[in-house]
Amino acid sequence: MVCDSWTSLTPGVNLKFTTMAVSGAMATLAGSMKGLSLSSSSSSSFMTGETSELCPKFVPCISPAVAQPLTIEAAHKKGAGSTKNGRDSIAKRLGVKIYGDQPAKPGCIIVRQRGTKFHPGKNVGIGRDYTIFSLIDGLVKFEKLGADRKQISVYPITEEKVENPNSRRVKRREEFRAKREKRKAYQLANIFAESGLMLASGEPPEQFVLASVPEETKEETAHC
Repeated sequence: MVCDSWTSLTPGVNLKFTTMAVSGAMATLAGSMKGLSLSSSSSSSFMTGETSELCPKFVPCISPAVAQPLTIEAAHKKGAGSTKNGRDSIAKRLGVKIYGDQPAKPGCIIVRQRGTKFHPGKNVGIGRDYTIFSLIDGLVKFEKLGADRKQISVYPITEEKVENPNSRRVKRREEFRAKREKRKAYQLANIFAESGLMLASGEPPEQFVLASVPEETKEETAHC
């Protein structure tokens, strides 16, 4: 490269060099000129073009090839499986949104359903897609009508707590009340039965004589 740069300085030679080539040549020239003296012989040899010492022949160096590691890629083929996967529709978010004895505001969705699994009751509305929503501000009640009919109602919030007529507490209260009435009736029936037996034996108590003896019997005994 130094030789080429100096030969380009002779008249009649017009060559284009890039900036990197010129800078590299100047650096090589500065390194080679450190040990030279400005004698007549050296200057004459330099001017005549004998620059074999300055420009050694370029010997290409071939580096041995580096062995690359062996890489094995995984197979991209899909394994055997069902071809029906990934065809589920988007979830519709159905079901109960507000449960019993919970507060609901006007417009709140209580149940989102398909079909009338729950029928609208008091203070609720139903949409075209069978969605039941509240019309007032109150408490939600799930009521049962008949064997297989259920309805939802919303009752306004008062000072007293609104009881669900189909709740377990109310049902047990009614059952105990019916049992008490049945027990009282059974006890009265036993009392009347005992009074009738005592009248037949001839020793009835005074408080059960009028209740146990009919009016026709009293008239028959008077005629006798």
